[in-house]
Amino acid sequence: MRIFLIFFTLLTWGFAKSYMATIEPVHAYTIYAQAAGEIVKLDENDEKKVINKELIHIDSKIESLRMKSYKEQLKHYKEEEKIHQRLYDNS
Repeated sequence: MRIFLIFFTLLTWGFAKSYMATIEPVHAYTIYAQAAGEIVKLDENDEKKVINKELIHIDSKIESLRMKSYKEQLKHYKEEEKIHQRLYDNS
């Protein structure tokens, strides 16, 4: 019995191999947007299909606040332009 155990141990050491595997994510996406914000909703089930609904919804609160300030800035620039035009016409 002892000989069988030694023989079996030597046999398994002879055929033993070590394997290394890397774990990689199944789904990895890189999404670029021209608007700053965070993705609120991403529907992965409808990818690679023809759909008529929204696939990605980006939170646009930052962009809407920025657009509001740009519009206000444009209004001030137009008022400044009118003042300069009046000064130019008077001189």
